[in-house]
Amino acid sequence: MEKICYSEIIEFNKCIDRIKGLKNIYKEDSKLSYIYLDGEFGLFSNIDIVFMFCDKYLNGIKSVDYYIRLIRENINSITPKDLKNGIINKEEYKSQILSICSSIEYLEREVIMSFL
Repeated sequence: MEKICYSEIIEFNKCIDRIKGLKNIYKEDSKLSYIYLDGEFGLFSNIDIVFMFCDKYLNGIKSVDYYIRLIRENINSITPKDLKNGIINKEEYKSQILSICSSIEYLEREVIMSFL
């Protein structure tokens, strides 16, 4: 396995936390009605970094590949029109977003277990 740079671990963890944090927009006090896909706090931007990390350091681990596949399936269920706009309605895609958050939580555990 290739040596991991500390900065890559930090970036990976930030992205994981940002994605998991999307669950907070479904709390009653949240006024957000959209989820951004691009940019520093965008869903896809953060997922891309997580995928690159996993591809670089954990390629071929079945449990990691499984959760990545689940995340991709949820992303593929978003309509091309919404993808092009760069934002998605939080209620329209609630099940996909929450599924992505759950998959990210499981993926995070698998990544930790892979390095123990």
